[in-house]
Amino acid sequence: MTERPRHPHRGIQFIRRDNQERALGLLSDLLKAQKEELGKDGTIPWLRNSNLDDIFGLYIYTRRFARLEQEVKKLTTIQKKSFLGKCFQDIAYLMLSHLVTERKAGLLLSPETTLTLYSRLYPENYSERHKLGLSSLRNVSVPDGVILSLERPPLITASCEYTLCPNEAWACKLRGLKIAKEKFPNFFAKDVFLAAVVPSGYQTRETNLPEDIQLFKLNFTGDAFGAAALDLRHSLTQAVA
Repeated sequence: MTERPRHPHRGIQFIRRDNQERALGLLSDLLKAQKEELGKDGTIPWLRNSNLDDIFGLYIYTRRFARLEQEVKKLTTIQKKSFLGKCFQDIAYLMLSHLVTERKAGLLLSPETTLTLYSRLYPENYSERHKLGLSSLRNVSVPDGVILSLERPPLITASCEYTLCPNEAWACKLRGLKIAKEKFPNFFAKDVFLAAVVPSGYQTRETNLPEDIQLFKLNFTGDAFGAAALDLRHSLTQAVA
């Protein structure tokens, strides 16, 4: 019996095409799930004149903070960097979600829902769970969030990054977005951009930023946020002790 010639690349194409078709339907499902999540957890208003006491005062009553509190109880030590990163991710997401909804610019997927989407797009890449619920995919640049249009089928109009250290090379984030767009072109709007949520006081040569990066500056500095978050960490660790 003659063995059929193998075409490994052809098989990979079929697998990817099947994944794309499934994920296109998944976008609609995730959009629906995100609306339900917003109804339960709400958002934090993007207040230009707000202070950190107001913001943290709203944050501690959200389900996201309740989950963080449960994660803290499981740990004997809490790394400063991980705690600051998780708090900032939560608050940046809740505030940007409010802004996107208010402007009727679509719907922002939470970090967890975004990870679900990318896990379906890259099923061969293992999920890596880190402390305090910060998770990622091995060898894949997963954004903190994506903004979906409300049209049918929905499209990804923006890839979002929430960072207290915006001096990171934006080239890495843009490269991840470019790879995903080239691999799954039917998922992304033609003018998709990188939405970067950063602290105020961030000094950058904005004239030199690529056109496909849009900065969203919060009304507090990174240092002020760090101090407030560390006070919160101290309160949590004292309560656990």
